[in-house]
Amino acid sequence: MVTRSLERRLFIILEMLNNNKGVVLEDFSDELGVSTRSIRTYIKQLQEEIPSNIVEIVRTNNSEYKLNVKNKEKFKEILDSNRRQKQKFSQLNNPEERIDYLINRLVGLNEIVTIDDLAEEMNVGRTTLVKDLKKVDKKLDEYGLVLKRKTNSGIKIEGDEINLRLIILEHICTTYNDAIILLESHNVIDKENIIKLQDEIIEKLKNNRFSITEDLINNLIRYITVMLLRIKNNNKISSLQQQYKIIMESEEYYIGKIIKSIIEKVKGIIIDDLEIIFIVMPLLGRNAPLYHEVLRNLTIGENITSLRKEIFEKVFESTGLSLEEDEKLIQGLEYHLYYALNRLVLNIKYKNPMLKEIKEKYKLPYEVAKIAAMVIEEKYKVEVVEDEIGYLALHFGTYIERASNNFIKISNAAVVCSTGLGTAQLLIMKLKKIIGEDINFKSFSDLDLTEEIAENYNMIFTTVDLKIHTTVPIVKITSIFDESQLKGEIESQVFLNKENKYINNTEQYILNSMLDEQLVFYLKETSFMKNLERMLDSLIEENIVSKAFKNRVIDREKKSTTAFGGYIALPHAVDEKVNNVIVAYGILNELIVVDGKEVGLIILMVIPSESKYSQEMIVKTYQEIIDLSSNKKVVQKLIKTKQYEEFEKVLGRR
Repeated sequence: MVTRSLERRLFIILEMLNNNKGVVLEDFSDELGVSTRSIRTYIKQLQEEIPSNIVEIVRTNNSEYKLNVKNKEKFKEILDSNRRQKQKFSQLNNPEERIDYLINRLVGLNEIVTIDDLAEEMNVGRTTLVKDLKKVDKKLDEYGLVLKRKTNSGIKIEGDEINLRLIILEHICTTYNDAIILLESHNVIDKENIIKLQDEIIEKLKNNRFSITEDLINNLIRYITVMLLRIKNNNKISSLQQQYKIIMESEEYYIGKIIKSIIEKVKGIIIDDLEIIFIVMPLLGRNAPLYHEVLRNLTIGENITSLRKEIFEKVFESTGLSLEEDEKLIQGLEYHLYYALNRLVLNIKYKNPMLKEIKEKYKLPYEVAKIAAMVIEEKYKVEVVEDEIGYLALHFGTYIERASNNFIKISNAAVVCSTGLGTAQLLIMKLKKIIGEDINFKSFSDLDLTEEIAENYNMIFTTVDLKIHTTVPIVKITSIFDESQLKGEIESQVFLNKENKYINNTEQYILNSMLDEQLVFYLKETSFMKNLERMLDSLIEENIVSKAFKNRVIDREKKSTTAFGGYIALPHAVDEKVNNVIVAYGILNELIVVDGKEVGLIILMVIPSESKYSQEMIVKTYQEIIDLSSNKKVVQKLIKTKQYEEFEKVLGRR
């Protein structure tokens, strides 16, 4: 069996030759960071290491090097053997994994390490490592840390000890299981004492009426683990930055002193008081407690209330959603902001396990949360990461759910059926399933329902054409109907009735009811912003919107794009000039990439500042647009249309 162990540089050359049909000297040189002259020497050494009856390195007429494999079985043995030898770094197959490894390696060093030594250690080329280190630079910058490069010497991470620990928490000790493995593998504390430590902390927290969750305990153990590992290597907190000093005035600081005493007792060591700051950070950065009695005892400062009001004002200015009347949202959001601000100011990062699902399924709440994030960033000069935006979106999501559920407010409904009581009862049963069990339904024949009787009902459902004239919304149905389609039609009738528009029973969606040829634009500009400006200018020229509206939309777009997938962008803002919600469409000549997302259709929403529109109506309009974005086939058909009549037909058939 052939088991030749090759030096790292030689093996990199062999792998490059094996993975490519031909490689020039310059490619080897770039990857290894050495001269072409050195590469020639390495190639010669490699051929000496591997017998020519197994593989031969051949130089072609166009100065490329390639392999001539003569014994495939033995050559495979050489490759497999050397790959196994480097197995401890086999997990470093992508930049993210290598970055985590580099941060772990460099944070733990008190001395300088050379790039060549790191490349040798990680079994990667010098060029690859240099690229990875640039990404490490960006990560370190998020924590106020720097990667010092010293000429002819090496590299080393420098910065505040607390910030060093925070980056360890994000990249190395990311879970409770990571913490346990690190504690045991570094002989910091054994399994028995870990359990003892954890149990005593939980008991003390309960005694102090502190809200406990599994997530909180897991995070506490992570922080304690990193603290103990750093102390073991003589890396202690020796000074505090200004933002951390305020922790000493918090109620949680007292709990931190108790936890410090427990650790000292279990470990048999003395811990400096400055370490309490680090212990307290997960307590300050936790999510809002679930227990109402804990929340009632929480004092929300004027700074939080002021921030919440600024968020609501900006949300209204951008979307027309008036949130001030929703007491549940106000309370929940203020409690959330209390803890979220702690995390942001202290640079504590928590992963949001629901983020992907929130972005996909709760697009409107996420868009509102992005507006809130911009307010926080401007006011506190911090970066609100996507994980935090996702948590904010959950609060706005509850408001939007309530508004959506309240949209169809029907207490009494008439059902007109010409085929007898049995069919009428079946229809009533199915209708209750869609719009609510608590609605009072009454069945009539088409002859029994008069105009006078009809006025006693909020809505009429009928299987036949009615000859009466009434202002009550009428929905034409069949005994077998599509539930989602019917709900859309009911919502459309509610909208039309509120606007006193002519009711056409064939219209099933609010967007169809709003559609107007004057509001559909076919655009040919080369950039997204130019197309958007062209739409806005046309609406201003037609005296539909104000110049102030254009400024709001453009300013919002510059701060954060409204492109959210499905080939759609949804710029929106309030305009004092309009009395009703207006939806305009811009069909782009070709797809344009905006912030990594392809956009082919701009849906511009104009919201009145003072309107008879209910908040539920605005929410439903937003949701219908977002639902449209989820139907890529329909959106693609809309983008392919060339004139208004085609656009109207496609929108009506979705």
